Amino acid sequence: MCPDPVPVCAALLTAPGRGAIATIGVRGIGADAIVLTYFTPRRETAPDSLPHSQIRFGTWLDPRGSDDIDSRKCPDRVGEEIVVCRIDASTIEVHCHGGDAACRAILDDLRRAGARIVPWRTWLTEGEGGSAGELRVRLAEALTDRTAGILLAQCRGAWSRDVGAIVRHLDEGRNESARRALRRLGQLIPVGRHLVAPWRVAFVGPPNVGKSSLVNRLLGHARSIVAERPGTTRDVVASLTAFDGWPVELRDTAGIRSTEDPIENEGVRRARAALDDSDLVVLVRDAGGSELPFLPDARAIRLLHVRNKIDLPASHSVNVAPTGARFDVRVSAMTGEGIGELADRIVDRLGVIPPEPDEGVPVSLAQSLAVERALDAVESGDTRRAKALLDAARGP
Repeated sequence: MCPDPVPVCAALLTAPGRGAIATIGVRGIGADAIVLTYFTPRRETAPDSLPHSQIRFGTWLDPRGSDDIDSRKCPDRVGEEIVVCRIDASTIEVHCHGGDAACRAILDDLRRAGARIVPWRTWLTEGEGGSAGELRVRLAEALTDRTAGILLAQCRGAWSRDVGAIVRHLDEGRNESARRALRRLGQLIPVGRHLVAPWRVAFVGPPNVGKSSLVNRLLGHARSIVAERPGTTRDVVASLTAFDGWPVELRDTAGIRSTEDPIENEGVRRARAALDDSDLVVLVRDAGGSELPFLPDARAIRLLHVRNKIDLPASHSVNVAPTGARFDVRVSAMTGEGIGELADRIVDRLGVIPPEPDEGVPVSLAQSLAVERALDAVESGDTRRAKALLDAARGP
């Protein structure tokens, strides 16, 4: 609930901007009185409260503009037509016309009546409480239908259920079953980490090997500028897309080469830096097998070798990457050949392990740490510590 001294809070629960309908939530002791200061239900005379789970259609208007402060006695006055519904004992939803003006006016009225206006994230975390509220925030921030489905399963209790089962295994002395279940949760940590934050994939290579063209082809539209002149890309250009329902940020980088141009040199520096904070580096070379001035350490970074421009006649003479390793994917950004395979290989090289339907997934740092530490505790024979860690991270 909203903390004292203001017992009632309100928030815009739908996305800002123009739309057909917007929803404003009002929660707390006295929410009825605040809403009924401005809301006049049709075919009712001065109700004292709003009935539970019943929709009321009426008018929202400011009573201060009337000679009689009670606007319910002024049916001819023009106001905003809205729908109001009580969700539970302390929560009311106001459904009004979409658009900033209508929402802002109603929120201003609620503030004048004594409500505290809060962001929607605060509304969810304060109303749900603890990890349940944070999980609802993550669900609202899901980037794809697939990740939203995984988060919805956690909201419905998948994580709590599976962790509870592991604790019962430990209580019953079935440590091997608990160990297997914890290892499975550990495999799903990377997926849980990227349900609201995309995997980052950097395209790196010499100038004019077609990095920007490949990124544009994968996106399906021209996001990066493409030109024959070397050094066209000067910064890291990030674009969000999805492969097989998994959110991925494609990062087009400047061509890596020695240069005296200070601006291009800064682009090269940023391209090198992109290697360190990306989940996967796609090394792109053209049909001539152009060399890189340096090669990332494959032991520290996941790499995918790509050979572009296979539509050119010269491509038939080069089949092996300059490093001695075979190219993982052969593509043509011009014709689109191999692009589907490239998308599949990106997901494969990222090591995405999809959860089963309704399977528990650790979605927060605290949950991931609890899984890792509980597994260490079980393997060292300290089941009491493992149970304590899991109980603390189990949630509602």
